[in-house]
Amino acid sequence: MWFDVLKNAKTVAQTQGSFDFEEEEIPEEDEQDDCKKWLKGLYDIMNKYQDIDYGHPYAYKKGPTQNVIKLDKIPENLACAIKDFYTENNAHEIDTNAVSLKPYFEKHGVDEKFMYDINIGTYFVDYFHVEILIDSDDGFLLHAGPSFSWGWNDGTFKKLYEKIETTLNKNEERPYSKEVEKRVNQFLKGEDKLSKRIGGFIKEFYEYIKQPEMKNYFKAMFGWAWVNLHRRNYGVESINKETRDAFEKAVEQYL
Repeated sequence: MWFDVLKNAKTVAQTQGSFDFEEEEIPEEDEQDDCKKWLKGLYDIMNKYQDIDYGHPYAYKKGPTQNVIKLDKIPENLACAIKDFYTENNAHEIDTNAVSLKPYFEKHGVDEKFMYDINIGTYFVDYFHVEILIDSDDGFLLHAGPSFSWGWNDGTFKKLYEKIETTLNKNEERPYSKEVEKRVNQFLKGEDKLSKRIGGFIKEFYEYIKQPEMKNYFKAMFGWAWVNLHRRNYGVESINKETRDAFEKAVEQYL
C-alpha cells in the first residue's frame, strides 16, 4: 500500500541520517592550557602543607588570613608566565628578580607593572622555604608557601640543640641528650612526624612543577640537617661518609 512505501522511505532516511558521519561536525577539543587552573593547583599544594610553617623569620603568622588567593584578579597571561617560570627553570633553587622574570613576561605579553610585585622562592640550604607571592595595590592576589628552619638558632631544631647544650653544661656522658638521640633514631626509621609533612610537600611540589632533580637536592640538604644535629649531640667534628649516606638515604622514606 502507498502508506507502507512512505513508512519505509521515512525509516531509510532516518537510518541514513543517524549514520552519516561525514556530514556530522565533531567539535575539536580546546587544547589551550588553563594556566590559572594550574596556578590554583600549586596554591592548593602549598596551602595543604601550611601547618609546617615554623621558626623561619619569614614564616607567615598563624591566622585565617595567612593564605590568600584571588584567582579572578590574576590575569591568565600572568599565570602562564609564572607557570613557565616554575616548570622551565632548571635551577634546584628557584628565586626571582626582575631580570629572571622578564623573558617570561615578554613571552606572554604580561604588563611589566606586575614584575616588581611578584616573589617566587625555593630554598633548601640551611632552612626550607618555598613561597609564591603576587602583590598589588589592592593587597595580595596570591600569598602562600610553607617554611621551616633546621638551623641551630631557630625553629624546632633550636629546641633540640638547646637540649644538647643543657646536658653538655652538666658534663654528662655522651650522648649529651638522650631525647635528641631518640629523635634522630625516629628520623632514621622513617617515624619523624615533621619530616613526613615536609617530605610529603616536597614530593607533591617537585612532581607538580616537573622538576625531578629537586628530589636529590632536597635529600642532600635535609639529610645534612639531621647529620649536623647528630654530630653535635655526640660532640664530634665530623661524621664519616657511611653515616652521612645513611642519613641521606633515610630521607627517601619521607618522599
